[in-house]
Amino acid sequence: MGLLSHVFLSFSINAQSALAGGISSYAQWRRWSEAPWLPQGDLDPQISSFPAMHRRRLSRVGKLAVAVATEASAGADPATLPIVWASRYGDAQRSLDMIGTHANGDPISPTAFTVSVHNGIGAQYSIARGVTQNASSMSAGLSTPAAGMLEAVALLADGHDQALLVHYDAPLPGAYEQFQDSSMAEYAWAVRISGAKRGEPHFTLQIQPDETAIKNGVVSRLPPGLQILWFLLSDTHTLTQRHHQCTWIWSREHA
Repeated sequence: MGLLSHVFLSFSINAQSALAGGISSYAQWRRWSEAPWLPQGDLDPQISSFPAMHRRRLSRVGKLAVAVATEASAGADPATLPIVWASRYGDAQRSLDMIGTHANGDPISPTAFTVSVHNGIGAQYSIARGVTQNASSMSAGLSTPAAGMLEAVALLADGHDQALLVHYDAPLPGAYEQFQDSSMAEYAWAVRISGAKRGEPHFTLQIQPDETAIKNGVVSRLPPGLQILWFLLSDTHTLTQRHHQCTWIWSREHA
């Protein structure tokens, strides 16, 4: 644990996109950041540019992830842009459906299994978009979006000019709902990042073994991923999150 106290990351955001119930445009998200609430309502992610064969294989949360990834990566070369897909639960509804199918003694569709695994959404995106760069999928409990940023910044340290982080989640369905340990909403966001440049506005992320609980009470009722999105969109200087005996400190540096 002592090694974590020395982790200090910095990055700049070149492009971003987010979707949730009733919130889609940047102006709507900015208004949301002034007085955040837990998003609810129907979602209709528009991914008409995505090949129909792959589009049919995606659930709604998958379409959300693909939609924000497409917008945030616009203009970037898929051959040089590595991607991190970070989701705590992934497509849990598909997994639950397959368990029910198996319990009923019916055969499980190979296609359903392919898109239900944790990297299924990222795989469909990579095939459809011709992504030939590094693509990884990860889950780290409540720390999933923060750990995703750690992985994305590590890709910059590996020599990449930019990296794309896509974070998405949805409430646990049906029989899984009893295991939910935080507030949840159906949402997705993506940020395309690069290394911070001296003298220019940027963000930092520090990782420490243990500090205090979340200080920003206004967002404590939001899931961790939406807390981070709120911080990135608002003018708040610092967000502190404590998960699994590890503290993540997000800061905004104006110059």
